[in-house]
Amino acid sequence: MRITQGKYKGRLLATPPGKTTRPALGRVRLALFDTLRPWIDGGGAVLDLFAGSGAFVLEALSRGAGRATAVDLDRRAAETIRHNARALAVTEPLEVVRGDALRVIPSLAASGERFDVILVAPPYWKGLQRAALARLDQAAPALLAREGVVVVQRDKKERVDAPALVSLAFARERAYGNTVFGFYQAVARASAGVSGCEPLGAADPPAEGAPSS
Repeated sequence: MRITQGKYKGRLLATPPGKTTRPALGRVRLALFDTLRPWIDGGGAVLDLFAGSGAFVLEALSRGAGRATAVDLDRRAAETIRHNARALAVTEPLEVVRGDALRVIPSLAASGERFDVILVAPPYWKGLQRAALARLDQAAPALLAREGVVVVQRDKKERVDAPALVSLAFARERAYGNTVFGFYQAVARASAGVSGCEPLGAADPPAEGAPSS
């Protein structure tokens, strides 16, 4: 697995041993981060709640993010993220948090940190997307930057019934093969889009298993 673009382009990444993580294919990361460029360019802050190998946060830092936080419950994953950061000689601030993402969300919100991009790419078929969205909806006013975006990954055959949301609103989905990303923004931003980028509210054909409105 390699970084796809930016200052660390082409550099190899290690993956945690075992079957607890599911690294995103290079072409999927490439497509996703091309979409996220407006939020990352110029020093955006990125949070990955189920970080695995750290590929998402390291890709973000390679492409111009100013800082990143990687969260994972698995000790081997946290060690792999730190190993990959050292191997790449990452100079940008990168915090690795070993812990349960659902518990880390409120603690990060209480700390005053804000993020431009929050990534939710948990193990599939466990209902973790819904649980994380519920926590993020509560934390969003403190945790998500005003024009920020939450990205939720699922398998195209996996149905994710979003919880009742107050602070966040579903904006759109994009599918890359068997991988689907749902984009959520603060309620006031989801329909208006973000200045300087393609509005996320633009209609895409709904992917199989898309959350109902």
